[in-house]
Amino acid sequence: MFKKKNLALCIVFSMIAILVGGISLPQAKRSRAANSYLPHWEHIPDGEPRVFEDPDNPGKYRVYIYGSHDTRKTGYCGYDLVTWSAPVDDLNNWRYEGVIFESIVNGNADVLFAPDVVETKDENGNKTYYLYPNNQSSGSGRTSMIAKSDSPKGPFEVCNWKDESQTKTDGILGFDPAAFVDDDGRVYGYWGFQSSSMAELDPETMCTLKAGSKILTEKDTGIDGSEGDNFRFFEASSMRKVKDKYVFVYSRKTKEGEFGLGASNYTLAYAYGDTPLGPWTYGGTLVDGRARETDQNGKVICSQMSYGNTHGSILEINGQWYLFYHRCINNDMYSRQATVEAIDVNVTEDGEVQIKEAEVTSQGFEIYGLNPFKKQTAGSACFMTGGPYIKAHYDTSNPGSDVVNIKNGSIVGYKYFNFDLGKGTRDKDIMAVNLIPKGKDGTIKIMLDRPWERDGGTEIGSIEISATDDPEGVLKTAEIDSLSSIEGKHALYFVFKSSGSSVLCDLNSFQFGDSTVTDEDEGQDVKPEESPAPDETPLPTPTPVPGNTASPSPAVPSPTVPPAANQSEASLAVGKVHTIGNFTYKITKADTYGKGTVLLVGTKNKKIKSIQVPDTIKIKGTKFRVAGIGKAAFKGCKLATRAVIGKYVSVIENSAFESCGKLKKINLKTTTLKKIGKKVFKGIHKKAQFTVPKKQLKKYKKMLKSAKVIKKSMKISG
Repeated sequence: MFKKKNLALCIVFSMIAILVGGISLPQAKRSRAANSYLPHWEHIPDGEPRVFEDPDNPGKYRVYIYGSHDTRKTGYCGYDLVTWSAPVDDLNNWRYEGVIFESIVNGNADVLFAPDVVETKDENGNKTYYLYPNNQSSGSGRTSMIAKSDSPKGPFEVCNWKDESQTKTDGILGFDPAAFVDDDGRVYGYWGFQSSSMAELDPETMCTLKAGSKILTEKDTGIDGSEGDNFRFFEASSMRKVKDKYVFVYSRKTKEGEFGLGASNYTLAYAYGDTPLGPWTYGGTLVDGRARETDQNGKVICSQMSYGNTHGSILEINGQWYLFYHRCINNDMYSRQATVEAIDVNVTEDGEVQIKEAEVTSQGFEIYGLNPFKKQTAGSACFMTGGPYIKAHYDTSNPGSDVVNIKNGSIVGYKYFNFDLGKGTRDKDIMAVNLIPKGKDGTIKIMLDRPWERDGGTEIGSIEISATDDPEGVLKTAEIDSLSSIEGKHALYFVFKSSGSSVLCDLNSFQFGDSTVTDEDEGQDVKPEESPAPDETPLPTPTPVPGNTASPSPAVPSPTVPPAANQSEASLAVGKVHTIGNFTYKITKADTYGKGTVLLVGTKNKKIKSIQVPDTIKIKGTKFRVAGIGKAAFKGCKLATRAVIGKYVSVIENSAFESCGKLKKINLKTTTLKKIGKKVFKGIHKKAQFTVPKKQLKKYKKMLKSAKVIKKSMKISG
């Protein structure tokens, strides 16, 4: 039934990749595979990818993704910037690097839009990293803020405050800033919303206009935001160099009827030139976030959300070019996820930069195709028509996500699976699917290559859904027609049929070749140690701005990194005090093998709004558990509205949170709490809500009442 030509081609391309030093073939075990390549609880849009040397492993290099942080749920972006990174030789092993920047001035937090980061070197080879956030507090005068660090993973500190005002910044970069450091050390900046601007920057300041230069507008560069036929600049400036050509990446607004669809801001495009400031030649489309397809009748359709925005850039890694962008999920524009596609980039002898438009796929970095014989989260879908969408969640214990709102006529598809992978793991000609039924009868046709038989699709199995199925979730098994004979790469589609227009089911996960869907999801290895719920406390919402109008993020501690060389054992002794971020810790148990403990004794920022007591910290590369909160550690933090207590905290000493008058949400993650001191929560919000582990609810409720913490107006729940 199935030809072997796909297998042959796969082998040929694989051998070519090996010979030319391309990326390695897929391995048996990966931390993540499909899009989104980060855990699905993480929402990082506007991603700027950069390759920098690993500060913890000199001579080794990592890919860092810098983007916005969609955490407010009802608006674009959030109040902090975080980053993730992966080794250049293992692009499915992403590591959370923590919060790299927050902008809090006079107790007010800025919403931060799409950032960029560049690296500079001085004459001695010392590296400095510059972060360009985009502060969106109305009228703040901080839209041109930059911050610097000696590490690509931060933290970054503001370095362009105005001399006369420590609430405003110097600089010329505006909306969606981007920076570029050329091979000769000259520095350039790019920005704009519906109108493009660019200029050469002063390398001493990295943000002001170079003497003798001028700001170039669309009249100078030709990259206009008008209603013409080509550039149609919208936002999302980014600059890259390909050989001796300069490639300007940006979000383009398509016109009505272009590509056979309505107008949209969902297209990423590029232009190229011979200098960093143009003049520019329009190149074409890099990716259309709507995922243009044709139906069985040849009509152009959207197979992803038809509205939204996109932002990203290109990067070469180990000889392979990738396009980094984001997708909109949750049927809105405020829960965007980082996605990536492999692309071909070529510079012709005539100097033309040719980049083939990327296809929207589920593959992520698995460019040879996903393994169908491993668990696949439904949220890796790249084709959805007829109502379904990927549901956003912020549960850090779940790296995947569901496809919801599935109705009669809905189609959910995945590109691509490589059926030549994992042959030794297949059990039989079956497929297991995890569903959440909604009390209706229906069927699921399992299609290969296309969703419609008249358009080249092949039905390989089916599943029946019953109105009596368990609404909490059910495992369905389908007999697959000649699974063992399917070879090469194929797209997979689920086609849903039922009566009426109400929701039939949600789709959770699936796997070929087994009667179960195992827990060996390829994304679980990257989940952080700490898993707090997102902050649901309303925060001040800045005035929205055009084009990018996105609750503080879930706190996740820094991941484990190799111990630093030549670390001083004396500094890791009991009683030594260290400041990490905003908090100060005292070592209570010394252990260089990661079993030591610390007491959180205070904070240097009494204006903190969200208190996140981590599970662990790093001191000179050594991990310590945060086992307690010291006397009066957060006393008088009057602006704090939320506190998350790490899972290893066993003691909270006297007055730890006393006089935190706005503290309303307290999440006790710890399961080992043994002691609550006096006046720990005296003077907090009278309607405070305590959340504790379900198994400790009875115990902790008694403990809190004994400590005279809980008042009648307060609540405690598990």
